[in-house]
Amino acid sequence: MTFLYPQMFLYLLLPVIILMLLMLMRKSKTLTLFSDEVLAKLQVAGQSSLNKTSRLLMLFTVLFLMIIAFAKPVIDNGEKEIEQKGREVIIALDISRSMDAVDLYPNRLAVSISKISSLLEKIRGDKVAVVAFAGSSYIISPMTADTGMAKYLLDTLDIKRFNDRSSNIDSLFNAVKDMGELKDKTVIVFSDGDEGNLDYLIARAKEHHTKIYAIGLGESKGEAIPDGKGGFVKDSSGKIVISSKNPEFSKLALATGGAYIDYTLGDDDIDAIYSALKRGSKDETFEAEKIHDYTELFYYPLIVAFLFLLISFHSMPKKIVSALLLSMFVMNPKMSYAVSFDVLTMQEADKLYRSGSYDKAIATYQKVEGLDTQFDAVRHFNIGNAYASSGALDKAIESYEASLKIEENDDTKHNLELVKAEQKKQEEEKQEEQKENDENQEQNDENQKNQDSKQQDSDKQKEQNQQKDSKQQSEKDKESQDSSEQKDSAEQKKSEEEAQNEKAAQDDVKQKEEEQKAKEQQAKKEQKNSDEDAPKQKRGLEVKDPSAMSDTEEKMWLRKSQKNANPMQLKKIEDENEGERQHVKAW
Repeated sequence: MTFLYPQMFLYLLLPVIILMLLMLMRKSKTLTLFSDEVLAKLQVAGQSSLNKTSRLLMLFTVLFLMIIAFAKPVIDNGEKEIEQKGREVIIALDISRSMDAVDLYPNRLAVSISKISSLLEKIRGDKVAVVAFAGSSYIISPMTADTGMAKYLLDTLDIKRFNDRSSNIDSLFNAVKDMGELKDKTVIVFSDGDEGNLDYLIARAKEHHTKIYAIGLGESKGEAIPDGKGGFVKDSSGKIVISSKNPEFSKLALATGGAYIDYTLGDDDIDAIYSALKRGSKDETFEAEKIHDYTELFYYPLIVAFLFLLISFHSMPKKIVSALLLSMFVMNPKMSYAVSFDVLTMQEADKLYRSGSYDKAIATYQKVEGLDTQFDAVRHFNIGNAYASSGALDKAIESYEASLKIEENDDTKHNLELVKAEQKKQEEEKQEEQKENDENQEQNDENQKNQDSKQQDSDKQKEQNQQKDSKQQSEKDKESQDSSEQKDSAEQKKSEEEAQNEKAAQDDVKQKEEEQKAKEQQAKKEQKNSDEDAPKQKRGLEVKDPSAMSDTEEKMWLRKSQKNANPMQLKKIEDENEGERQHVKAW
């Protein structure tokens, strides 16, 4: 066994011994006036059996035991290496003159500091450093796991100490270069942007293996910059400088593999950027730390001192006092350990909780043993915090309520109300989401129904069109067939008519030929008869009426006339014969 603070014996033990001697040597006025026999008779029945000396000795024993507890008695279990995992995050604050613009209340710089403070409270298990940059860069807090210390240094930052407040984000990389143990750097930048060469800044970030996650501050329309003297900052020509958020700033973050988000009134922006950081980077193993593992024993002297103090300030008979003293020395060590608070286990659970290992922390908290109601309430309170951080809100509520049953506490009540409010919010969001899903499903069903109906109508219309087309085609085919039949019938009829006409013409020609033949035979017969009567008549041209002649007679008369006529008459006869021939041909 050893003491962590042995100097406490030197500081406290000597004054206690001197005080004890002075009090023992001094007698009260009562003791000087009465003898011991008289004092014994003056005692009230049932009064404590402890006299003044015994009471003083017991009180000084209590003081001595407390001094031992202050010296921290421990059992040294040797050194242990603790391996930590997490990320190294550099938070960069732009303190250039443009951050004094008041388009955000009270100004961009004050809003940025407030946002960083909220972010430091949310970071768990990661190391963090805070850097300010303008024309030059300044380290506000080195890389540390103590976010409380970083927050304190940020809150006490005095901007007036910085003379060079020009805008130069390139100076940030000078501070990032040699900061932290890890090769790859992650930087969260709070700025309104930079007017520098974008390609150059991207190259610088990649050169130093830096991912930039940025929160853009300010309004796009811009705002004048107060100069601290009641006026505004002006350029060399005397015009008021208007500072606006640089829209190109987001490209720097995205080009380095980080993320960008615009400022919001609440904590949505820092929650989103920190979530994106955790998704975009992996936990790294930090350098292992060596610590001494101690088993602390300070609670043993404190328990004994408490019992002695209780005895010295209460009136108890001898038997009760003796029983208490005996129980102190024969008490089972395990029982004594159960009565005490298991500090080591609680400390281990606290470390797991701070590192973000909530499930392990809950399991370790549940191993804590002790019958002290106050510490049991604290244990349930811590378990509730771990459940709340891990998202198990129902179990967190149960743990908080268990803590409140043991002991009323304002912090526990506050956390319980917060968790219930968050649970109600999640339930409302879940109901809203379910309602939205139901509405979307109903809409989808209705759309599907309408689509099916339209498809049915389309199919029906298509079927009707097909039937109509089929009917039209059938009618067309029928008409075509009828037309073909009519055409064939007409052609056949025409052929028959032509055949009949041809046959009739042939019959007419044949009949004409027969008639002509009959006339010729009749003419020959008449000629023969005429020849027989010719010797009896005088030769000459016999004049007859042509209308009284038959055709054969007319032809014979014409031949005779041609033989006996003169040339002129002959020409006239030929003309008449030609007209006759034309008449016959036309017929």
